Amino acid sequence: FYLICDSDRSQKIYPAMPRSFKDMPCVGPHPGPEPPLCWLLSGTPGYDLPGDDEGRPGSRYLVTFSPGKVKYLSWEKVADSPASFTDTGEYYVIGTWSNWKPQIM
Repeated sequence: FYLICDSDRSQKIYPAMPRSFKDMPCVGPHPGPEPPLCWLLSGTPGYDLPGDDEGRPGSRYLVTFSPGKVKYLSWEKVADSPASFTDTGEYYVIGTWSNWKPQIM
């Protein structure tokens, strides 16, 4: 993921390195490279994630962004939900095919 300032997609705040983890330097806001650089927060097997950042369905994180002279983004795992977790969220995808309008998945 990366951050967008004031709903302006040309004003991204993103990590300085591709597929970055928490507590890494970040840059912006400006358009940034294409494809965009992103922070990685994933439960997908095969990623070399710090053990306390490994997620699974129901995992929750508190993401903190501190603007200032040196921009800082971090997160911490809050808690795991029980195994009976039911995802009731709505998920959207955007892209050129939808003229950058969110389409429900």
